[in-house]
Amino acid sequence: MKNHGYSLLLISFITLMLFATVFQGLGEGNGENQVSVSIHIPSENERELFNSSVMVTGLWHYVNITFDETINPNVVNLILYKGENTAPLQKNEATYYSWEYDGIDWKDNMNYGGGSYTYIDQTRCKKTGKTYAFCIATDDFVANNNPNAIEYENWTMVVKADGTEVFSTPLVMEEPVASVAVTRADYNLRVEPFTETVLKPVQEFITINTGNVPLHIKVFYNKLNESIVTSNVNTIIHPGETLNHSVAVATKRWQPGYVSISGTLYADALYVVPTGFISLDTSYVFNGVPRIVIQVGHSNYELEEIPNNDVTFQYKKNIEMNYGETKNVTAYLCGNGNITISIANSNITLLNVWSDGVIVDNIQNFTMHSTNSSEHQIVVQLQALKPNATAYLFYTLKLSGSSHVYTSTIRVGPEIPGKREYAENTLAYIVVGVAIAGVVIYMIYNQLRYRR
Repeated sequence: MKNHGYSLLLISFITLMLFATVFQGLGEGNGENQVSVSIHIPSENERELFNSSVMVTGLWHYVNITFDETINPNVVNLILYKGENTAPLQKNEATYYSWEYDGIDWKDNMNYGGGSYTYIDQTRCKKTGKTYAFCIATDDFVANNNPNAIEYENWTMVVKADGTEVFSTPLVMEEPVASVAVTRADYNLRVEPFTETVLKPVQEFITINTGNVPLHIKVFYNKLNESIVTSNVNTIIHPGETLNHSVAVATKRWQPGYVSISGTLYADALYVVPTGFISLDTSYVFNGVPRIVIQVGHSNYELEEIPNNDVTFQYKKNIEMNYGETKNVTAYLCGNGNITISIANSNITLLNVWSDGVIVDNIQNFTMHSTNSSEHQIVVQLQALKPNATAYLFYTLKLSGSSHVYTSTIRVGPEIPGKREYAENTLAYIVVGVAIAGVVIYMIYNQLRYRR
């Protein structure tokens, strides 16, 4: 009985091993553990949708087929067809594709366009060891019925080795969508006149690839293109990727004025098949991205560019003064020309005016010989003798037969209680002190004199 039991156990074990061998053979016939396949757009990672690999129609893809040591084919075929069961009888660019490698040449087996174009890039195909890298594409055949979604079709991929199917897998074929979103990018910068520096604003602008097509982005500027550095451009922005862009502007020795620069951002779709029907827009242009305005002028000064003249004027638009205070207020002229200037005041005392360091005798009519190689100063000395007052300083500039008036508004603070009394008392104390000191000195002098 015991030997009979061992015999039954041995028979059962042998039977299980046979079944396992049979099932393993069936699995290898279906490609399991014999063939691995990866699919991706150049420079991109593999993607999956509904647990199936994804191809984007109209774009080049690498299909890498790797065989194990049990398969050594002379001819490898790669087939795509619409549907999930059998290949359709009607074979065209919307239903069926077939490529092969015969050990020498990489071929497109379909005669699309009468053989005038092909959906395989032979220059990028390569065999490395047991891996066959097909660089192939399809036509852009998926209909776009919903502009708010990426449409797709269900297909099948088949691999054959020497005419025998060794691998098949479902495949999702997506329509190509090249789309990019760009945030607003306006930069308002300032630099001191005739100063070389690098302006690096904290603000950034953003680009987002909202489609399924990799894009190459670049930026050009209508002026000073070589002086502006923009980060994360001249590069690929991958589907779903967000890039932050900063700018840095190298300034020159600019005279006062405004420097307006307009950028243009380009986003070009990559790996687009140059043949067949392609529905997507392959290039996007964003004008005014970014837009940069640089004020070349002094901080907290109004900068005026006088129309039809190469002349700028900078002045303080709002001035604060304490009651009783004396202050020098400076304005700046720059540009080529002889400029006639008139200075007037209201509700405040004007003490002196200097033009480039020389005192002005007639403030109602004096001429400044301006150049654009440096700034020229007009200094006005004011004294606030009215408390709680709003005063005004007027500049009138005449050149090329036209007049231009600019106004500074001056806010004078209140009179501080006790300040005048304190000043008067202080003066009285000084007078009394001097008198007492004089008397004491006189007394000491007399004592010394008569003691002799």
